[in-house]
Amino acid sequence: MTFEFQNSEEQLARRLIQFTGTNLFLTGRAGTGKTIFLRRLVQDAL
Repeated sequence: MTFEFQNSEEQLARRLIQFTGTNLFLTGRAGTGKTIFLRRLVQDAL
Protein backbone atom coordinates (compact mmCIF):
# COMPACT_ATOMS: atom_id res chain seq x y z
CA MET A 1 0.00 0.00 0.00
CA THR A 2 1.39 3.41 -0.93
CA PHE A 3 0.40 6.59 0.85
CA GLU A 4 0.42 9.95 -0.84
CA PHE A 5 2.46 12.45 1.13
CA GLN A 6 0.39 15.53 1.79
CA ASN A 7 2.86 18.40 1.84
CA SER A 8 6.23 19.43 0.49
CA GLU A 9 8.03 19.01 3.83
CA GLU A 10 6.90 15.40 4.06
CA GLN A 11 7.93 14.77 0.47
CA LEU A 12 11.36 16.32 1.05
CA ALA A 13 11.96 14.33 4.24
CA ARG A 14 10.91 11.12 2.51
CA ARG A 15 13.26 11.74 -0.41
CA LEU A 16 16.10 12.59 1.96
CA ILE A 17 15.68 9.27 3.76
CA GLN A 18 15.03 7.21 0.64
CA PHE A 19 17.79 8.49 -1.62
CA THR A 20 20.61 9.48 0.72
CA GLY A 21 20.31 7.05 3.61
CA THR A 22 20.57 10.03 5.92
CA ASN A 23 19.25 9.70 9.45
CA LEU A 24 16.39 11.98 10.34
CA PHE A 25 15.64 13.27 13.84
CA LEU A 26 11.90 13.65 14.06
CA THR A 27 10.60 15.99 16.72
CA GLY A 28 7.50 18.03 17.38
CA ARG A 29 4.69 18.69 19.77
CA ALA A 30 1.90 16.23 20.37
CA GLY A 31 -0.54 16.00 17.48
CA THR A 32 1.81 17.26 14.77
CA GLY A 33 1.79 14.01 12.76
CA LYS A 34 5.09 12.36 13.72
CA THR A 35 3.60 8.90 14.08
CA ILE A 36 1.50 9.27 10.93
CA PHE A 37 4.61 10.28 9.00
CA LEU A 38 6.54 7.24 10.27
CA ARG A 39 3.66 4.88 9.52
CA ARG A 40 3.49 6.23 5.97
CA LEU A 41 7.21 5.66 5.53
CA VAL A 42 6.98 2.09 6.78
CA GLN A 43 3.92 1.26 4.68
CA ASP A 44 5.52 2.74 1.59
CA ALA A 45 8.66 0.66 2.16
CA LEU A 46 6.73 -2.63 2.31
